[in-house]
Amino acid sequence: MSRNGGPDSPIRRGQIRAAARRSSSLPRPALKLLTPAARAGVVAIIGDRLTFRHPVVTRVLHEGTASALRVLLHRSFAERIAGAGGPPERVVTQLLADTVPLDVTLTRWLTTHVEQLTTRAPRITVTILQRAHAQCTVPPADRMTLTIWLARLLLRLGRNCAAEAGWVASRTDDLDVEGEMRWMVALTYEKRGEHQTAADIARSVLHDRRVPAPWLDRFRLMQARLSQHLADRHDDCHPEIDMCT
Repeated sequence: MSRNGGPDSPIRRGQIRAAARRSSSLPRPALKLLTPAARAGVVAIIGDRLTFRHPVVTRVLHEGTASALRVLLHRSFAERIAGAGGPPERVVTQLLADTVPLDVTLTRWLTTHVEQLTTRAPRITVTILQRAHAQCTVPPADRMTLTIWLARLLLRLGRNCAAEAGWVASRTDDLDVEGEMRWMVALTYEKRGEHQTAADIARSVLHDRRVPAPWLDRFRLMQARLSQHLADRHDDCHPEIDMCT
């Protein structure tokens, strides 16, 4: 077999591996190319679809492909799926299959589809949004938008969003977003039972009065709720007060 054209070459292994991860219909030229692998029992071709016969083969082929080539292939397939109007979660699956850098093109695609992704595939969306937030080379406006969605999604999933929401609140110029994010931080602490911290945040927001009125109303309600919790805790810690009254 030739160095670049044989079925055992790194390029072919990478192409086979990435093609299988797409779990999509394959064009006839690709099916013809993969026929020898099917005859060897590496893959199974059913109609115009491709699967590996054994999971261990999938792992070996993937790990045996050079890292740079894997990244290139996963990005290529992500772009093809996106260009063909495929499900956005399949695009994200390709991006997460390796350390595919999120450049301007990919982050703009992500900002366009993030709302849809949070509904269709929330858990992998958290992962790709965490990657975008951690990548300082992401354009600032896109990083802000994606981190806002990350904080919202973490809260919806019952996870701690305090760091992400706090990051947004300290940087955004949008007072409505700032109010939302500060409320989310306070709510996260309240849910964790850290009532004093949540109350301190509410008190600070109500003192500054920077955020729009609807958010101030929410903080007033939160403050009233937290005051009751803190009062009850104080009574539990000092039962002798009730005995003396």
